[in-house]
Amino acid sequence: MAQTKAKNVLADWSTRDIMVLVAIVVALAVLSLVAIYVRTFLEAALGPFGNRLAMVSSIVIVLTPPFLIRKPFSAILAALLLGLTQIPFSPAGVIAIVGFLVGGIVSEIIFAAGRYRSYSLRFMLIAGVVYNFFTLLVAWIPYQYSALSVIGIIGVLIATVIGGLVAGWLIYMIGESLRQSGILADYTESEG
Repeated sequence: MAQTKAKNVLADWSTRDIMVLVAIVVALAVLSLVAIYVRTFLEAALGPFGNRLAMVSSIVIVLTPPFLIRKPFSAILAALLLGLTQIPFSPAGVIAIVGFLVGGIVSEIIFAAGRYRSYSLRFMLIAGVVYNFFTLLVAWIPYQYSALSVIGIIGVLIATVIGGLVAGWLIYMIGESLRQSGILADYTESEG
């Protein structure tokens, strides 16, 4: 029965879809490897505000595959592949898979809420902010955000909103550029 469900999940996926997803993941994996070190620097230099700034790259990495492929379970499959590519290169090693899978599940929920039909700029801005607030909740205790002053907490909340908006805008612009170039014309129909 589980095997039948697995077949149904990927029933609408062609070999081309899988190959395009793998190509996108490879490009994002390179970005992710660079982003790990930029994130470490920003967090060391700016603390919680650096974390919120660094989340822009994380949001772009996790939300881009489902935005470009536009099929159910593309976020989870991309997250699994991203995590696997990180094992030999990332300081996090195997644990990177867990982080990416959690991000993939959250991304999948966001796109499922849009019924896999909403890909407008407005939706992507909202998706970026929602995802960034999720990461803020996850990071709240380890980064001790509650120890900040009221002004510090307000600053972190503002940085979270701005970071989510910037990431959502970047993802939308990447998709529009690829659509207009014709590379992913089959996947990214324009939606205003």
